[in-house]
Amino acid sequence: MAETYNIYGGRDGDIDYDTPLATGIAVAAATAEITIELPAGSVWHFTRTQVAADCSLESEPSEPLIVQVAAGGTLLPQSPAEPIGLAAEIAAGGKVRLRWRYNPDGDTIKPTAFFVFIDDGAGFDFSTPDASVTYNPTGGYNWLSDALTDGVRYRFVVRSYSSVTGGVSQNTAAVAAVADSSGPMAISGLVAIVEDD
Repeated sequence: MAETYNIYGGRDGDIDYDTPLATGIAVAAATAEITIELPAGSVWHFTRTQVAADCSLESEPSEPLIVQVAAGGTLLPQSPAEPIGLAAEIAAGGKVRLRWRYNPDGDTIKPTAFFVFIDDGAGFDFSTPDASVTYNPTGGYNWLSDALTDGVRYRFVVRSYSSVTGGVSQNTAAVAAVADSSGPMAISGLVAIVEDD
């Protein structure tokens, strides 16, 4: 008997390893077909193990395949994890600076860029990013907007994007800032002290 694969899966990362979705899949097989209902708006993780031919022992599970189902029921491409620590601050000239971080630990899909989306009061258009920032694994990120309309409250969302899968993270948490052409307040009370050597 040849070695085979078992397939396991579960919702929101809770994989049920007691009940495989499929067993006895030939290692040489390029694909495996399983039937499972995936509700709209859900995220599923699937893994496989290799089963030894002589003793039926299973290997450690593979890295998970993550499947996202949109609210409308369509499958979304695999996407990177969401950015973290998004913050907005006022900059001079009516501009807004965004800062965020990305944690690559345990991520099976690495981002290639981050998409910036802006809402000026009419709502977000997540089909068309307003700007993009290239992924850099060294750490933090920041982006400076063009001059915005003075006194208008803007909201911002940053999503991770992978050009390999075409997937975009689906986070919707936004930060807000009111554009101010005068920029941050100037420092006051500055005093110079001369010290003798």
